[in-house]
Amino acid sequence: KMTQILRAEHLPASLTMVSMVESDFNLFDESPSGAVGWWQFLAGTAKEYGLIIIPEQQIDERRDVEKSTSAAAAMLKKLMVRWKGDLKMALASYNQC
Repeated sequence: KMTQILRAEHLPASLTMVSMVESDFNLFDESPSGAVGWWQFLAGTAKEYGLIIIPEQQIDERRDVEKSTSAAAAMLKKLMVRWKGDLKMALASYNQC
């Protein structure tokens, strides 16, 4: 499903490897800084890209593969605009968001 979402967003399917590097494809992975899920979104960035987090209801869409992949695709596209289409720079700045 991840590759389908990335392709639909006109991004290389190989970007699934970003998720592998970030979390080793562990939905329950959480970094020391609080980044969660396959794409390792911080809460603020997740909300900026439309992911819902309601801890008291145990809702955290950072752990939803489809929703978080769509959010990651949107973020990567925004970074590519910032870096004038340079995918390498977009990837290098991924963790700075």
